[in-house]
Amino acid sequence: GTLAPHPALRATFPRRGRWQIYAATNAGQLDLAMEDTFSLIRQMKKEGVTATELVQAKRELRAEVILGNESPQARMDNLAKSVLCYGRVISPEETLEGLTRVTEADISAFMEQWADVEQASVCIMGNYEG
Repeated sequence: GTLAPHPALRATFPRRGRWQIYAATNAGQLDLAMEDTFSLIRQMKKEGVTATELVQAKRELRAEVILGNESPQARMDNLAKSVLCYGRVISPEETLEGLTRVTEADISAFMEQWADVEQASVCIMGNYEG
């Protein structure tokens, strides 16, 4: 499956940010996509991330934050989400500043606390009978 962010599936954790996984696949590959995704989560929880992986993730997230504020509608959506989730406006600059402070240890701590595949919720959209 292809992993990519999808705004409808974002989870917001107060003081922790958003965490989401989106896997797009055909119905015949759904079980494999879920198995692979959970396997990667377990591996990441066990082994952490490399410095190279963290740098690449930060680059991608930085681009998402910057490009996610290009249109007036996107800016309004982001402002509304910020106020609803955190009770205040969090600027793109503040988000980017926080992103630069994330370390490999932070990712490991997050994974340890939140990445329990046995407690995961899954939403399947489309034609699937399972």
